Amino acid sequence: MERKKFNRKSRLIYTSSPAAPPPSPIPTARGSRSAADPLLSDYIDKTAQIPALALPRHVNKFKPEEINYESLVFRERDSLRRLLRSAREFGVFRISNHGIATEELRFALANSERIFGITVECCTSYGDHEKIVWHGDDRRIMEEAAAAAIGARNYHIFCEKMENVGRKLEGMAEELGKIIVGKQIEESVEIGESTSTLSIYRYHRANINDRSSSVIGEIIQQESNQYSLSLHLLLEPSEFCLESSHGNLSFDTSSETLVVTIGKELEEWSHGELKSAQGKIIFKPFLQTNRPSFSIEQKWSASNLRKVVRESDKIISLTNQIFFLLVVAFLYNAFAYIFA
Repeated sequence: MERKKFNRKSRLIYTSSPAAPPPSPIPTARGSRSAADPLLSDYIDKTAQIPALALPRHVNKFKPEEINYESLVFRERDSLRRLLRSAREFGVFRISNHGIATEELRFALANSERIFGITVECCTSYGDHEKIVWHGDDRRIMEEAAAAAIGARNYHIFCEKMENVGRKLEGMAEELGKIIVGKQIEESVEIGESTSTLSIYRYHRANINDRSSSVIGEIIQQESNQYSLSLHLLLEPSEFCLESSHGNLSFDTSSETLVVTIGKELEEWSHGELKSAQGKIIFKPFLQTNRPSFSIEQKWSASNLRKVVRESDKIISLTNQIFFLLVVAFLYNAFAYIFA
């Protein structure tokens, strides 16, 4: 009995120690944080503001039409319909089965990589990539400097590869131009004379994963789109980013497909039915190597495109017809009065 009493007393002694009183509230005055420290309150009020953040605009993923080139050559109706729909909505489409050996081209460019560093007029550096604008006369202009950089034999192989791919891309551009223009006016057309420019690009790793809208806009400002079609031959898996009336768009592509964008010349000729597009190539990173990436672009322009008249332009509106009849009637009455 005494043992139980002792235990209860010890338990009371242990639990009956006075608890710490709750902290007294700090007096405030009209919503201020602390009347005791006005300096601290003033500092918190000035710094407790959400900073203005400039976040990059969202880039929407989409898939433009991918069309087999042979089906276009044979004028298959479904392929023509899909091509024109993508050109009218986005200003871009993809071509598969283009028949260009991209792996062979990439190997030739890798062996001739030092040619991008020579100082001639047609070679330009843009920071994250270099560009060679290839014309027929450039082979002779570059010959001495390029042979010193990569050797005469490698330069000869480089020239042959570029001239071959240039001819193929130019032929494809002319065929696509006839298809698009002919489909717009619903009749077969002959484009006639045209001009084209071949550009070869080498990209550094700074280009990888840089898909911000500011970069895309910078490329669009640098490059003129006063052409009819631009054919992009990508020699590595990549992402193609562009700005359009739908916002910032991007899609994945590979070396097996050719990316074709519509230029301002076709947009103006079609009175805005075809949409022009321009963008930037973002290459996938290589996990085990720092090797550069390459691409080739053929810009094609139809010299006499304005002479190709659309069917809608041939039709005289009802208002113009009435106006023409009134003018004829007025002239008839005037001459009748004069000779009466």
